[in-house]
Amino acid sequence: MVEWRDRAIVLEAMKFADHDAIMCVFSREHGIHKGVCKAALSKRNRSTVEPGNIVDARWSARLPEHLGNMQLDIESAIASRIMTDPLKLTTLGSLCSLLKTTLPEHDPHPQMFDAVEEFLFHLADAQEPFEWLSNYISLEVRLLEELGFGLDLNECAATGSRDNLMYVSPKSGRAVSEKAGAPYIDKLLPLPAFLRESVPTMGWHELADGLRLTSYFIEHWLLQAIHQPLSPVRGRLSQQVDRLKQA
Repeated sequence: MVEWRDRAIVLEAMKFADHDAIMCVFSREHGIHKGVCKAALSKRNRSTVEPGNIVDARWSARLPEHLGNMQLDIESAIASRIMTDPLKLTTLGSLCSLLKTTLPEHDPHPQMFDAVEEFLFHLADAQEPFEWLSNYISLEVRLLEELGFGLDLNECAATGSRDNLMYVSPKSGRAVSEKAGAPYIDKLLPLPAFLRESVPTMGWHELADGLRLTSYFIEHWLLQAIHQPLSPVRGRLSQQVDRLKQA
């Protein structure tokens, strides 16, 4: 018998039979894990298994490669705290989808877990969308780095300068200064100020640029490497921010 107990984040609850569900969670010391959770979708337990919730997870199986059984007890009901905010819900859905799709099963990423957990608490409490959305975009940059697709946003790829970094090369993932990038502006991606230095986000335009930047590298580097498409919910997040930018 193999078993463990760990702090985890609910990513998905897939109906299995009657009120049972196959749960997918991101656990701190055991990574992405799935298991059958009895009565997970019952009226009594449904609120526990909402994506984004932080839970005490227990998993057991006869062999490590088996699906196994999972029991979950709520620790922090993040989902219920953002239920009335459509943009927060889309952001949460995007995050859960990305983690489920890109992180290898049973591969621990404790530092990434800590970063995601910190973001979830911030998402639940924050009132200013410029702040939590910029943090979300920074978290996507961190996910790329965690999985071996890190961007170099610290110095210009052409000159080595650290001043006036305004763009990112879609080929190299490296920053480009305003002067060096001027002849190639149509081929480069905008680099929002909040991703290159600790400054507050100035508006929806910067957030849209940030999502465009991370979307490109998630789709063309990370997801292509594992032969997966960009999730629809991640696309909806970019669309929502684009509409807010144009309002």
